[in-house]
Amino acid sequence: MSKTQKFEDESGLYTLFVDESEVKLECYLLGSPTGGTGTECFHTVGAGNLTEFLESLALKSSAGLFSAVAHYKSKEWNEFHEIILKHQTEVFVWHETDWSD
Repeated sequence: MSKTQKFEDESGLYTLFVDESEVKLECYLLGSPTGGTGTECFHTVGAGNLTEFLESLALKSSAGLFSAVAHYKSKEWNEFHEIILKHQTEVFVWHETDWSD
């Protein structure tokens, strides 16, 4: 079973996808580290790192992940983003300096 959770605040937008074998996080963050106007990133925690990732969040399975993030605020989403960076098996990051196009 696959589930999706979205969170948006003044710093950006997160979309979390979870199923039994992987966790994916898509994010759009305002104000990129390269000085542009935004950062788009896609992180995947695959089966090989999933158990360790869930344990770092004090969870036993991906099924509990949605309950854990259901009431996250901006600070917690930022912390979650940092945790997923440590356990990711795939990543794509794009820094945009001009969103007018």
